[in-house]
Amino acid sequence: MNSTTPTSEPTAAPHALRELLVFSYHEVLFAVDATAADTVIPWREPMPLPGVASEVLGVVQDRGRIVTVLAHPAGSPVTDRAPLSRIIVCLTPRGHLGLPASGTKGVTTLEIPTSTAAGQILDTPLGAATYVRPQEIASRLVKSASKPTR
Repeated sequence: MNSTTPTSEPTAAPHALRELLVFSYHEVLFAVDATAADTVIPWREPMPLPGVASEVLGVVQDRGRIVTVLAHPAGSPVTDRAPLSRIIVCLTPRGHLGLPASGTKGVTTLEIPTSTAAGQILDTPLGAATYVRPQEIASRLVKSASKPTR
């Protein structure tokens, strides 16, 4: 009897076809799942809130709902602010999150790994864009807000 051992080839990560909303923040492109983006509204200056994380600019009201507006689309604090023209309103399990944008570039369909991490660079037809996951940012902000301060 001849026993053969199956060769083990590396398995590729599963991919999914996704529609992505590509937008700019200053000169840098970002991409968010189009299904996560609820709407795009004109920029309005957020109302600052006391005691919030530096990643949050404040809140705006849109059609009767409160939107927490971030200082940076990736949820990072910023020190310099340039003019912005849009807020990408995303629905997360934690509420509405607003991603600041200089402009929207369009929606494109791209096949990407299902395990694509936030911050990963995607090669879209509109240019290289940093992938943003609003639900992860919202969870991270809630966790940092729940830590006791001393």
